[in-house]
Amino acid sequence: MSVEMKSTLEPAQGIDYRTSSIYKRVLPWHAHPDFCICLVEKGRMSISKGSISYFLQAGDVGFFNPNEIHNTRSVDYSNCQSKILNFNLERFPLLASWFGIEKENEMEFSVSIVRNKEFFIKTNEFLLFFEKRNSLRDSEEMLNTILELLIRKNVFKYKKEKVEEMHYYLYIKKYFDLHYMECLSIKDLAKKLSISQSHLIRVFSLVTGFTPYQYLLYRRIQKAAELLSSGYSILDTVFLCKFSDQSSFTRSFKKFMGVSPLKFSKNPFPEEDYSKIKLLF
Repeated sequence: MSVEMKSTLEPAQGIDYRTSSIYKRVLPWHAHPDFCICLVEKGRMSISKGSISYFLQAGDVGFFNPNEIHNTRSVDYSNCQSKILNFNLERFPLLASWFGIEKENEMEFSVSIVRNKEFFIKTNEFLLFFEKRNSLRDSEEMLNTILELLIRKNVFKYKKEKVEEMHYYLYIKKYFDLHYMECLSIKDLAKKLSISQSHLIRVFSLVTGFTPYQYLLYRRIQKAAELLSSGYSILDTVFLCKFSDQSSFTRSFKKFMGVSPLKFSKNPFPEEDYSKIKLLF
């Protein structure tokens, strides 16, 4: 099983372009902090977002919003090759203002996939530009061209929900990231924010596709993977990560990581792959 990625731009520039090759491999649940465009050149991959699953195949263009939790796996034992472009509009204030965008979190991809030959060819032409190391100015101009296409096709548009709800989400996520190894109460957290439990769950699910509980579970599984890769036993990991028993831990771990805890402990993911997954949150 292998995942190969080659980057040609520095992420610090606000644009990160890379080619990816996935062969017989599950990329565990993760999210990207920036907008992500995935153009599939070869093979077929399965994407899961929350309770929704679909396929991306050669000729498709997939879209991922910031903090949208998902997993990816190649199917049919095929070598799936793709081009990936991540971009952060906050790094390009002049470009954002040109499109009337005051804050990046006001925008979203309105679709997960476009399956259209003409659209694929045009998007591929734009992405080929990033295979060479270009100046930041040239990259910004090309990103402008891409956004014009996406807005014209109604793929990239203003969100329907109010922007202030994003502040609730960011607070909830930060709180979970700091306290996920503690006994947390949705009721207490909602009280801190002066909102109802149902509203808290709706806001968080709206942005990520996951309930707060599922995200909390993910963070604990993420920590469990760290412990197992460091040599901790499965029983110790179950205790430290606050799982009630080993069977529920095993089910959850396999769901998020794609392999059982025992198999993972014997053959952890390569450190470079695993560190990338951790840094996505």
